[in-house]
Amino acid sequence: MVNRLYLDGCSFTYGLNLDKKYTLETLFTEHGKWCVNNQSRNGKSNLAIAMDAYQNCQDHDTFVLGFTFSGRFHIKYQQHNIDFQPIKYMLPLVPDYNVDQLELVYDKFHKYFYSLYQSPFCDDLSDFLIDAVCGYLISQGKKVIAFSWERRNTQTPLLYPFVRPEQRLPCGHLNKEGTQHLYNLITQRMSN
Repeated sequence: MVNRLYLDGCSFTYGLNLDKKYTLETLFTEHGKWCVNNQSRNGKSNLAIAMDAYQNCQDHDTFVLGFTFSGRFHIKYQQHNIDFQPIKYMLPLVPDYNVDQLELVYDKFHKYFYSLYQSPFCDDLSDFLIDAVCGYLISQGKKVIAFSWERRNTQTPLLYPFVRPEQRLPCGHLNKEGTQHLYNLITQRMSN
């Protein structure tokens, strides 16, 4: 029997600036003997994490979801993901974009979204998304381990990893010791 694990989150889950052999995906594959579908990516929002987990429900047994900062947002454009953050936006370099048109729309969207929807809205939306997707997955008989880098007000029990400064890279992301620590916390929660 193949143990199918769905892994999702932002750059902390993805392992930004970390050698592939030290990432969560590799730890679950090599040490945990899981068949891993890693859908995490840099700058991914809670909206995108919830949508992708929901869409992948039937194909996996266990879900490890690393929820991120609530101010992030996500839209699809011609089947491509566009991730927004309050301090910047990340326009992916995709050859079939009408870049000039998209840049104008993107800039306006970013400006108006973050001036209209401030922290309480984004926090409430993130809490709702976390509870909705985790509740749905559990109702489908899936094992869900969810963690968050921000304190949330959810019904879903979340793991809040504490990572010491020496377990981080200079950019603030997890180094190999920090990722191993996060992996250990997740696997301890899985065994409960």
